[in-house]
Amino acid sequence: TPHNPACRLKTKAPQVLDKKFDNFRALSKVHSYCSMHKNTYKSQRKQGLFTYLEHKFRWKDLPAQGLPGYYVPRLLLFFVMGVFYVGNTHYHEKMVRKIAQLERENAVLRVDYTALQAGYMSDSKQSEVAKRGAELGLYEAPYPPFKIKSE
Repeated sequence: TPHNPACRLKTKAPQVLDKKFDNFRALSKVHSYCSMHKNTYKSQRKQGLFTYLEHKFRWKDLPAQGLPGYYVPRLLLFFVMGVFYVGNTHYHEKMVRKIAQLERENAVLRVDYTALQAGYMSDSKQSEVAKRGAELGLYEAPYPPFKIKSE
């Protein structure tokens, strides 16, 4: 505060301050007291994005003044980009779900294929074919096959 005599001493030469005050602690107290500012209160309300935009663009005045022409192409561009972004996001999510469904279906089909292939491999063994043929009355020939040649 300017009407405090200790604050007025601060502006005088250092020799005068040393004579008036005994030690450094007294000097630092005077300095901290003189450099303090008046208490002020901060506003409790935080300024958000929309509050900033309201103050920046003054949207409340637009109905009376009308929308400036240079905003229209930009707003249309942002609108089209937003629609494209939303559509692309929906398409991407749909494709991700479809891919996940096809991967699950592929895993099930792979298991079925492996099981069927193992069954065919065991059924095509010579011993298995001979057992099934015996049930139908067919038997293996005791001699090896031979070629018939025509003259």
